[in-house]
Amino acid sequence: MGAAPTRVASLNLCTDSLLFELLDDARIVSVTSLSRDPNLSPFAARAARLAVNHGAVEEVLATAPDLVLTDQGSAAYASHLLERVGVEVLAVPIATRFADYRETLTRVAARLDVASRAATLLARLDAMLADPPPGPSRSALVYQPNGFVQGTDSLMNEVLRHAGLENIAAKIGLTHGGYLDLERLVLQAPDVLVFSRRSAPAPSLAEAQLEAPALRALFARRARPVRRAALDEALWTCPGSFNAEAVAQLRDARP
Repeated sequence: MGAAPTRVASLNLCTDSLLFELLDDARIVSVTSLSRDPNLSPFAARAARLAVNHGAVEEVLATAPDLVLTDQGSAAYASHLLERVGVEVLAVPIATRFADYRETLTRVAARLDVASRAATLLARLDAMLADPPPGPSRSALVYQPNGFVQGTDSLMNEVLRHAGLENIAAKIGLTHGGYLDLERLVLQAPDVLVFSRRSAPAPSLAEAQLEAPALRALFARRARPVRRAALDEALWTCPGSFNAEAVAQLRDARP
């Protein structure tokens, strides 16, 4: 391992977030175009000032990086090509648990020589998670456009757990996530139903299902109504210290 790289690029939305958390903009030479979407990234404003790539090796090479950060697996071919031309690549797993995020952040920070910044981020996250959730656990489901439900092996499950909410996806056979029709959802009637909050000029057809009369009836009924929680997708699409804000908002949404 050589000196700390001064020009760093990323090939994945979640490794974009790692760079934004750990580095000043002057050391970041390229991030993915997805990081400019405020619905997906809490760093969209910073990304708008930087060069972006679409996963193409030639785009990244044009920015002359010393190091390229990416995830394990999805960018294997690009990583291979970059290494063949002498560019260092650091591939990391994308965490679905806060413990895994801690390990990845610490590893990347060590290579970038910013260990103290990682320690500060983790201390803030720990401070939020140290407080126990208020009251007994409540049942919850994360219901996204087209009826997609987040499973119990997801980052969102970790967020729910620390907010004092039990993801019941596994109980209905969706451990790894999947699609749940509206009728089955109404029958489950969890205590809290979490939606993705996205900014768009108009709702898509996939999102229109979230306004179905059957769902509105769940929220309005008098005997144990279902609590509706809208959560910015950017707060939980990728692992990061900003996940603490997602935990805080869901704690406030509990019955």
